[in-house]
Amino acid sequence: MLELNQSSTPFFRLFLCILSIGFSGMCHTASAQDGSKLPADIAANVNGRNIPFAMITQVEQQLTNSENSPNREDILLELIDLELLTQRAETQKLDEKPEIAAQLQLLYSQTMANAYLQSLSAELQVSDEQVRAEYDKQLEQLERTEYRASHILLESEADALEIIAALNDNNDFAELAKERSTGPSAKQGGDLGWFDDGTMVAEFTAAVSTLSKGEITQAPVQTQFGWHVIKLVDTRSGQVPDFESVKAGIKNLMVRNLLEERVTALRELANITRIE
Repeated sequence: MLELNQSSTPFFRLFLCILSIGFSGMCHTASAQDGSKLPADIAANVNGRNIPFAMITQVEQQLTNSENSPNREDILLELIDLELLTQRAETQKLDEKPEIAAQLQLLYSQTMANAYLQSLSAELQVSDEQVRAEYDKQLEQLERTEYRASHILLESEADALEIIAALNDNNDFAELAKERSTGPSAKQGGDLGWFDDGTMVAEFTAAVSTLSKGEITQAPVQTQFGWHVIKLVDTRSGQVPDFESVKAGIKNLMVRNLLEERVTALRELANITRIE
């Protein structure tokens, strides 16, 4: 729901010559003006409206990963042209058109909301102890048994009972799987490799969980795929990441959850009327 550090106003390259040749300054014919009278934080003034150096910095940040990023002078020239077009659009009252007004409102809301969220996230404190507690909590949920099993998939219950009888007469499971199984694992002797209890369909997992190592199901197991004869090869504890490798991610998640709670609280306190 919430996006932090997301630029809400991308840098616009508006002119045909810029679209065709990139930032080169060739579109600009105006000579440089004396900026000695401008405040220290202002890069240019266009018809009485200032362009602060902070705008150039914003564009640079947005283009950090771009190839052939323009220099600051080219960015300023583009911002000047952008301001000239903005002022001309205002003289035509284009900002009063419903669709344009909606775009402007959306951009303003995105910018201000992200600024507030960044400010709020800097204030929220999540201690290492809290992160560790959350890790331990998630670890309990992640601790699950992994199984390695083989199966023989058959089209009917009668076929499955026949296979079970053959296995009880000491016939080799892998060989029977290669000969009779209709599943894709037949070529591997029915070997399914390692999987956890959330991987297979419920009926299959339920049957596997009741077996001891080396044991074979004595009743056919029906699933949506057909009838199974299952052999449990081995079990092990599920693999879990160590604390240090996930510490930063858990902390970020906890901060995001706190932000979600703040937004929910704001919504509950607000007087909102909406169309049904």
